[in-house]
Amino acid sequence: MELKRPDEVSWRYPYTVFRSSILYNLIPFAIFVSIAGLLVFLYLKKGFPVAMLIVSEAVILLFGLIFLGPLRKSFTSVNWLMRTEIENVFIKIRSYLNSHLPAEDKQIIELEYSEIKWVRQTRVKMISSNRKGGQTISFQKYIDICFNEEIPEEIKEAVEKEKTVEDSAKNKIRSKWHDYPVSMKDGNMLRIRFTGITPSAAKAVELFGERGVLVQQKNYEIKDTTGSRLLPHC
Repeated sequence: MELKRPDEVSWRYPYTVFRSSILYNLIPFAIFVSIAGLLVFLYLKKGFPVAMLIVSEAVILLFGLIFLGPLRKSFTSVNWLMRTEIENVFIKIRSYLNSHLPAEDKQIIELEYSEIKWVRQTRVKMISSNRKGGQTISFQKYIDICFNEEIPEEIKEAVEKEKTVEDSAKNKIRSKWHDYPVSMKDGNMLRIRFTGITPSAAKAVELFGERGVLVQQKNYEIKDTTGSRLLPHC
């Protein structure tokens, strides 16, 4: 298992690329565009107040631009999370949304299937409080990869450091997305977020099984942001 820079990695065909779904990024942007169109329709046909139209369209435009960034980047070559080859697996620590951060950083984990003890799908139910005093529930999909040995310190540090990496450009207009698809779970397990990723987490686990890796039963967890959770060990 090694940590490498993007320019140190070469791909060998055939391989499967797991990336953020274009459709997953398109839907929220399309929703805001549809709302903007609806407001214009109400203005033209129903006499919607001009002042309210301008303010509403400005707010919608702002949020639309926020969702446009992920949509635009989802079409580029930086949009990939994991690549699987016949013998090796590559996992990118850095989110494609933060591709503007220093390219010279070591951010890709290269490993062999023989280093993996088992893999599994994990579905996490997220419970958080909302402003109305109620609860907001969402779900996240992950792949857990448990290794035979302890993960090297260099990789552990890189995963944690990713949360604090800054843009090295002199003109720091671009903001950093707080998107961290890879995290540590115990000393010998990586958790990779697969929400909105294509092919699916199920396909990824199936592919690992075809390469001789033990596949565990699907795991279910509940994360309450107001409490604590118990994480299973490898």
